[in-house]
Amino acid sequence: MYITEEEIPIYCPLIKETTMSHVEYACVLIDSHKGKSFKLKEYTELVKFNKRSRFSSVLGPYKGKLKHLPRKEIKEVYTIVPTMFNEFTKINYDTESLYFDGDDSPYFSFYLNQNFICPIRELKELKVVYTAGYAENEYPEQLKRAVGLLAQNLAQMGGTLEWTSRDDYDVKLTLKNEGIFTNEIKRLVDTITLQ
Repeated sequence: MYITEEEIPIYCPLIKETTMSHVEYACVLIDSHKGKSFKLKEYTELVKFNKRSRFSSVLGPYKGKLKHLPRKEIKEVYTIVPTMFNEFTKINYDTESLYFDGDDSPYFSFYLNQNFICPIRELKELKVVYTAGYAENEYPEQLKRAVGLLAQNLAQMGGTLEWTSRDDYDVKLTLKNEGIFTNEIKRLVDTITLQ
């Protein structure tokens, strides 16, 4: 939940009947509107490099992009390469070898260690294990306000919803009353950085 039971009086002051059940439904609706969860999650992403993602210099960096923000921690950087015996081996790189354009930028430069001898001439792909999202005590104020407004609307209007779920956050929603998820709530949710 994006707000705790203790925070209900703060973010849901108008409708006293608002419960954690309403908050839970509000969180599901907001996640489905955004298309993903705001919760902190671990991702393993395969970044493929093409010729344009590499500068002309042999010692120049590879350029790549991670899909999810806000990024919290890079846990592992590695690649799987063939050996001369037609087998595969895992090569680990230092997590500090990724240099991001900024904390809120998905783009990075990857520098191979100059002392490192790579068994392949050109790096074609890289796997990055990282966490992205918001920790429980870091949810943005706009998200908490949006959950509070939506939970109050659900409590006030009965909260009768129908939805069918096809995948984790690929949810098709049909609301009985379109006035529940107002434009103000949508604007609050859409201002939050999340990719």
